[in-house]
Amino acid sequence: QRSRIAEFGLLEGEEVRGLRIRWPLGEVQEIESPLPGFDLTVAEGQGAARAARRTAPTQEASEPAGAVSDGAGVGTWLEVPVPAPDFRLPQVTRDGLRDAQIQLSERRGEPLLLNFWATWCPPCRSELADFNRRAEEFSRAGIEILAVSLDEEPALPAVAALVGELELGFPVLLADKQTAEAYSVLNDHLFDRRRDLAIPTTFLLDGQGRIVKVYRGETDAAVLLRDAVAGRGNALPFDGTWVLSQPRRRFEDMAAAFAERGLRPPARQMFEAALAGGTRTPALLNNLAGVLIAEGDERRAEELLVESLAADPGAADANVNLASLLIARGQPDQAETRLRRALQSHPDDSQALSLLGSLWFSGGRLIDAQDVFQRAARADPEDPRMRENLGAVLASRNRFAEAAREYEAARRLGADSAGIHINLGVLYMQLGQPGEALQSFKAAVRADPQALDAHLNLARYFVHTGDTGRASQSIERAMELAPGNAEALALKAQILATE
Repeated sequence: QRSRIAEFGLLEGEEVRGLRIRWPLGEVQEIESPLPGFDLTVAEGQGAARAARRTAPTQEASEPAGAVSDGAGVGTWLEVPVPAPDFRLPQVTRDGLRDAQIQLSERRGEPLLLNFWATWCPPCRSELADFNRRAEEFSRAGIEILAVSLDEEPALPAVAALVGELELGFPVLLADKQTAEAYSVLNDHLFDRRRDLAIPTTFLLDGQGRIVKVYRGETDAAVLLRDAVAGRGNALPFDGTWVLSQPRRRFEDMAAAFAERGLRPPARQMFEAALAGGTRTPALLNNLAGVLIAEGDERRAEELLVESLAADPGAADANVNLASLLIARGQPDQAETRLRRALQSHPDDSQALSLLGSLWFSGGRLIDAQDVFQRAARADPEDPRMRENLGAVLASRNRFAEAAREYEAARRLGADSAGIHINLGVLYMQLGQPGEALQSFKAAVRADPQALDAHLNLARYFVHTGDTGRASQSIERAMELAPGNAEALALKAQILATE
């Protein structure tokens, strides 16, 4: 097994007479008459075990289990239910997508079967047909079915055709990329042995919107009906007593996996589940605060950050997050205090250095800003934002050649925004390198064709070089993006005056 700790349950009257361990490399080790009431530590290849007396175990009775039929072996019950990531998806009918959408969090109160399928999957078709044949039984039992297609939008006609062909009497939804990714990440972290989301997969949700059982592959509707009834109020198909340790799921790890992929709503759900389960570490509070800041819930984010920093005053991430809130609120002095505190414990924290540099830059402390931006670039040489910040402050100090080198370094590291190309173009004009400036202005338009400044700077360049034809084209594009733009009109008037 994968765990380093093995726990074995004994029936009343049984005792352990010996242990036989088969190690991964093939060695077999036997231990006779292990001491009752002791923990044994055994290391591969080291012979005898070390024994230490065990502290008195805690015990907790599980809830009485509901009656479960012979179908209980199908799927996996979760002793610790997991919140199902919320979504809002369009419904598919035989005629295509409906305007009305279905929100998962609004369907609480009764058990729900959340089925993921695709048109290219033959078992999905037969499973959906089976669900449909027993739709009345599901309805009488108070069990709703939501069938979520993982087909991409171009396959919508095929999804609609299948809905019509099978005359499905329950909602069929079309997943977006965020929902598909969220449930793929969830599936990957539900079990120790990680696997991709199988098609079909069905999740049994209780009335609180929590996943209590997972079925991989085609599953008989009769099994789902029995489990939905048996699982009410309890996820296990058996009762008993937990000894030594009760089951615990690390919701914070699942939340971090969602957050790393930019899936903020399910990340927030899992962070909240961790808090509800009693986990309140400084790291968890800070990570949840980061998600809340991104969602605009700054008041609660600040509360969590203050609590986090009360437990760990030197935590760099929490101090940086709180500093960003203080800056947005117009409290630069308090923000600077937080950033200095972060740098006391983590002198090379590039985010703290970068934010402090931006604070000083906006306050006109250009030399100080340059110093911390240089430190940030040394601390994180692969982050293009650090070189871009340094380029900006050098340009403000009229050190154009050095600024251009930093912007070019940021570009080589992957920065490709319209802004960085515009800044480079302006610098090259200052340096008397019009050819490089033109290439930069063109790159800005390629990076973001909807960026008004990109077209205006290109127009300025062509006006400056006397190419009124191409200048007019850039001006017209700018005016398409912003009709009546004052600068575009001024450039157009300038061209007309020279003709």
